[in-house]
Amino acid sequence: MKDIVIYYDGDCPYCKSYKSIINIRKKYSVEINNAREHLDEINELKDKGFHIEDGILLIFRNKIYQGSEALKFIDQVNNNSTTKSILYSFLINTLFFESLIYPLIKQIRIITLYALGKKRIK
Repeated sequence: MKDIVIYYDGDCPYCKSYKSIINIRKKYSVEINNAREHLDEINELKDKGFHIEDGILLIFRNKIYQGSEALKFIDQVNNNSTTKSILYSFLINTLFFESLIYPLIKQIRIITLYALGKKRIK
């Protein structure tokens, strides 16, 4: 079993892009899954109150992180000292990100998927 399991929407261009920059494999064994190819697991998570449409899902030590909390977790593990990373870390760890930026990102994602003719994951 992997230390960390991540589910993302493989049809979302932003999610695919973000998946490629996740750099947590240096510290943990990680499994990154396209939610559209793992519907049984996604339905189990949905039964626990976590819907993939609400954002990326990350499981670590039987704890489930979603959306901005998952991104904060990834940021903490990635923690490196480049200027871009420091600015990103500052932004992602603020209430501003959680209450305004992340919900806006989710809406842009939904609009983009609709424009691309992609169906929502049920």
